[in-house]
Amino acid sequence: MNHEKKISPVGESWDEYRKKHYTAEEIAENDLMVKKLLVSMGKKLTIVPLELSEK
Repeated sequence: MNHEKKISPVGESWDEYRKKHYTAEEIAENDLMVKKLLVSMGKKLTIVPLELSEK
């Protein structure tokens, strides 16, 4: 198998950038903030069945 690392022509991946420029604590804080945001957004969204949305 070829285990060469792929190099992006536009720069490093977001995961690589985060690891290089942020501490583990900052990454964990950000991940928690995003999870809380997604949960709060999910509570505010109303899911309408497709059959009802077409009427």
